[in-house]
Amino acid sequence: MKANQAAGPAAGHAAPESLFLATKIAIPKAQPRWIARARLVDRLGVPPAARVTLLHAGPGFGKTASLVQWQKELVLAGVRVAWYTAEYEDSNPAAFIGYLAAAVNQADGAIGGDVMELARAGSAQRPAMLVTRILNQIAASADRYVLVIDDYHFLRSPTVDDAMSHLIAHAPSNLDIAIASRGLPSLRLAKLRAEGSVAELGPETLGLTRDETAAFIRGALAVDLPQRDISQLQTLSEGWPAALQMMLVALGSKKHLHALIR
Repeated sequence: MKANQAAGPAAGHAAPESLFLATKIAIPKAQPRWIARARLVDRLGVPPAARVTLLHAGPGFGKTASLVQWQKELVLAGVRVAWYTAEYEDSNPAAFIGYLAAAVNQADGAIGGDVMELARAGSAQRPAMLVTRILNQIAASADRYVLVIDDYHFLRSPTVDDAMSHLIAHAPSNLDIAIASRGLPSLRLAKLRAEGSVAELGPETLGLTRDETAAFIRGALAVDLPQRDISQLQTLSEGWPAALQMMLVALGSKKHLHALIR
């Protein structure tokens, strides 16, 4: 073995990253049924328009799809994107910190490895101290980062909320955060809100516009409808992408579509 070649983990000792599910820190693959949300990508901004961005709406509003499309533009602009899809089990503070570190480590292998190991070993350090380690490592980098946490609503722990609030409050200038949730998370954001550093995209923003509704129908049924019909469908679905998707699947043809909106 060459002297400068990294050695593998010692026998009987698993590498810390092997204990974290790769799918939870991988950026989801774009799905054929997704429509382009250029309007939302512009709103999110490249580079990010706000230090903290909250996407909050019920299921089926395209929160994940919008963030995936956004991250592609961020990567093209040279931003390192760390992605973490949360689950209920991550309400355990050690699990949350471990996956947080693993997500950042996935984006930049020079950051977060020590925190992953500490979280795996059940470190007695307070979550805020482990978060501080991650923040200091990001601050020491010349790169720009965006941390995306999807499905934050599954995290039901005041300790996790405190750790996340600490991360947001002390994030260095080269780190921006985006959180997607079915409701507004219980985070301490008053100071950043007062500074105009928090952007919120709720159902009224995430819902489909008339042009997006037309694009959705065109992609699903290969038809171009009159504007009045598109407006009617948008009214029936209330701009909810999931509702429009279910309507189109149920109708299945232009003939049935016209029957609905007449």
